[in-house]
Amino acid sequence: MISDHIKIMVISSCSGTKAYSPSHQLNLTDFANRFDSLEQFNCRQKELYDYRLPAAEMYQGLHHQNVLEGFKRLSRILGPDKVSFYIISAGYGLINASEQIVPYNCSFSDMKAKELDWWASRLDISDKISQMQTSYTLSFVLLGENYLRAARPDKWEGDNPVIFFCSRGKSLRFLKRRSNYYTFMAGNHEAKKYQYGTMSLKGYLFNRLAKELEKLPQELENLVKNPSLTVEKLLSNG
Repeated sequence: MISDHIKIMVISSCSGTKAYSPSHQLNLTDFANRFDSLEQFNCRQKELYDYRLPAAEMYQGLHHQNVLEGFKRLSRILGPDKVSFYIISAGYGLINASEQIVPYNCSFSDMKAKELDWWASRLDISDKISQMQTSYTLSFVLLGENYLRAARPDKWEGDNPVIFFCSRGKSLRFLKRRSNYYTFMAGNHEAKKYQYGTMSLKGYLFNRLAKELEKLPQELENLVKNPSLTVEKLLSNG
């Protein structure tokens, strides 16, 4: 019997590959203009309404597809009202996967540190995650180097367990000295171990974990109580 108190939040990144990529898609300048002229931004969006989709359907990258499948697995276990999927977009900021968006072309991966920090702060990404995190029993964070920096988990205030699948890099310093953070690497060593590409490995590991939880839903309670041991156990089962 799974406790009905468990609520899970999944946070992932947007992907460069999208369902549509029209020549007049939004760019970083359009999103920057939103803060000065919302009316102008809305007009630009309306030009692209024929291409509008929920974020979950807009992004097409392999990492995203793996995360989406894992999210659906967890939703089948706990129920759709118990699992939330959020995406960090370099254009829209933090969005629910069900939110309607139009095609755009901008990425935190293309930004240098100072620009990234300024823009992520303008989008209020870290504060929004911090406010939401306390509502969830457990969170999964599946972010690459620049997107982890944009999220700034060192500023989150919640004390519920957070499981990170991330690559090695300078942004790992934002995960230090937090007893409720559990970090699992998804780099070259792990890619060889699981025989999977590094670019999509974080999503793959999350989906692999969710697949095992679908077989053994009683392990969800153990995952909340002892994330490190349970993640390692379930990943070794797959």
